[in-house]
Amino acid sequence: DSMTNIVKSLFPYSKIQNKARRSNLIYTGRKRLYSLPKRSAVIAFKINEVYNIAAKIKALKGGAAVVIGALSPQTRNSQVSMFEDGAVDYIVASDAIGMGLNLNIKNVSMSSLKKYDGKKFRSLKNSELGQIVGRSGRNKIDGTFGTTLNCPLINSNTVRSIEKHDFEAVNFLYWRSRDLDFSGVPGLINSLETKSN
Repeated sequence: DSMTNIVKSLFPYSKIQNKARRSNLIYTGRKRLYSLPKRSAVIAFKINEVYNIAAKIKALKGGAAVVIGALSPQTRNSQVSMFEDGAVDYIVASDAIGMGLNLNIKNVSMSSLKKYDGKKFRSLKNSELGQIVGRSGRNKIDGTFGTTLNCPLINSNTVRSIEKHDFEAVNFLYWRSRDLDFSGVPGLINSLETKSN
């Protein structure tokens, strides 16, 4: 829904088909790591934190799968299979989990509400948080979300936005020039930093 205005301005004759989520997302507040229900995903944004949390869960609960964007497709698929087949009941992941993975997750717990975006650490937008915690629940089975470890509680406005799936509209997009200079690293960097017209 947040992209409707952009899509209509770029493609005026496009048809947008709306499909409602078939299950609810319910906020459960903060839970300790040992209190997380089975079929939980814990989200972290630094690779070392992903592995540290996975090690803690292994010590407490017996095992956890790990999914980060840097994994090869084969390794990622084997980790996902461990979780989906029930060999482990927990998965620790970066926000890569919010992009195209459809898993049988009943709860998503955030270990942080901030991420490094390539330039700085910043708070997640409601829509980004919604994309990640939206992995919880499946078909008509409701899902839950919350925080764990030292992560603060999610504020009530953000919770309301996620539970109602009501996100701010995107009103502009960034894109780069198509004229990239591959003659060397400095030229490529300059061409990537050139503002589009």
